[in-house]
Amino acid sequence: SAFHNITGIDLDEFMEKSGKFYHDWMYNYYCTNTTCSMESSRLMEDLLGYMKRRIQNYPQTTYKAPKLVIDCGHDTTVAPMQMFMYETWEDKPEYGVRTQYCGFACNIYFELYKTRNGPTKYYVYYYIDDELIHIFDYDEFDDTVRGHMYTQEDIEKYCITPEQEEEKQKEKEKEEEQKQKEGKMLEKIDRDRK
Repeated sequence: SAFHNITGIDLDEFMEKSGKFYHDWMYNYYCTNTTCSMESSRLMEDLLGYMKRRIQNYPQTTYKAPKLVIDCGHDTTVAPMQMFMYETWEDKPEYGVRTQYCGFACNIYFELYKTRNGPTKYYVYYYIDDELIHIFDYDEFDDTVRGHMYTQEDIEKYCITPEQEEEKQKEKEKEEEQKQKEGKMLEKIDRDRK
């Protein structure tokens, strides 16, 4: 080797310990069930939307959904997606995290396939890196993922500050007051007509 380890640190031991630290931080602190689901819900909503539009527009030549979509992110995007899949199918842990941690240049693929023969059926192929993890029936995949996703309103409940909550409450009170005023005006108009 052209390089000499002058630090005295066993690099294999260092990699093992740093990997354990990273795993503990990523999967026990950063990626809680709630944060992973919230973080992945937007991406999954886009993914399911593309798949649905693709199915609805098949076999037209002008598609309203692209044939290929690439979303790029860091480990802090990939790991929550792995955890989201793991939490979504708790009884099938192999659908989620396959390695100790998502490595450098880790990939997650979701591919939509249509049967060629027989009745039309759609399937979602799920890969981590180049390993096929599972083949889902499209309808099962769509229903199950949507059942675990957080909506924008759900996310706002977790992320709203007390000041924002107070402002929202004031807005609701103003709206309610306005509705009451409108209701009283309508009652007065009805009385005046009689």
